[in-house]
Amino acid sequence: MIKDLYNYRGYIFYSTRAKLITEVIQNHLGFLWWLLDPLLKMAVYYGVFVYLLHRGTEDFVSFLIVGIVAFTWFSTSVMQGASSINEARGLMQQIHFPKIIVPTITFSVKSFRFVIVTIVVMVFLSIKNEPFVTWFAVPAVVLSQAMFTYGVLLIGSAVVPLVPDVAIIIQYVLQAMMFGSGVFFRIQPGQANYDIFMLNPMAKILEQYREVLLYNRWPNWNSLVIIALLGVFLSVVMSYVIKKLDHCYPRVAR
Repeated sequence: MIKDLYNYRGYIFYSTRAKLITEVIQNHLGFLWWLLDPLLKMAVYYGVFVYLLHRGTEDFVSFLIVGIVAFTWFSTSVMQGASSINEARGLMQQIHFPKIIVPTITFSVKSFRFVIVTIVVMVFLSIKNEPFVTWFAVPAVVLSQAMFTYGVLLIGSAVVPLVPDVAIIIQYVLQAMMFGSGVFFRIQPGQANYDIFMLNPMAKILEQYREVLLYNRWPNWNSLVIIALLGVFLSVVMSYVIKKLDHCYPRVAR
């Protein structure tokens, strides 16, 4: 896996850049849509939970935007990564290349967007409150989520070309993970079913973002390491699977 990614690093870089530029050009508001998307989602969820259901934690805007931005990175990467090999069928039928670079480009695009939006969110939080020293731990949380996200993304990208209906199942799984990860509500130790919620890696990741950015507490380093190692394990296994199925994808992609 590492060798293939290194050998094609130039292609990955320029393809990622081209996709980002295309996204900006295609929309009238360009790059602003990267920021408007999570803001519009936040506005909808805020209205539902605060004004209709009369629920919400203290400083719910900050709480909500952190959860939405982090989970959106995960969900869009997995969903679009699952269809990435199918979408590259024209190129696959013309030339041979390691198929793992296709979902990797998708992951790179989504990750770049996430980094930009996260920087803006941190600027917003720093205007509301003085930054905490714990913010220095944000890169560690991001790295842990990146490894996990990439591993899960590779599962979808390996399976969906062979069994297209899995893409529909992925949508429902992501929806279930969203509602069970604490995007809209705070999950605290001691609460009923806390341990069950924390079986969802994204629930643990969102918890760490909020601990660091909102509550001036250092993350649970053990949890970050475990999630990162899970991502590495999934990445290694699925890269092997994708390599073994390399010759099949050009024939079955649709």
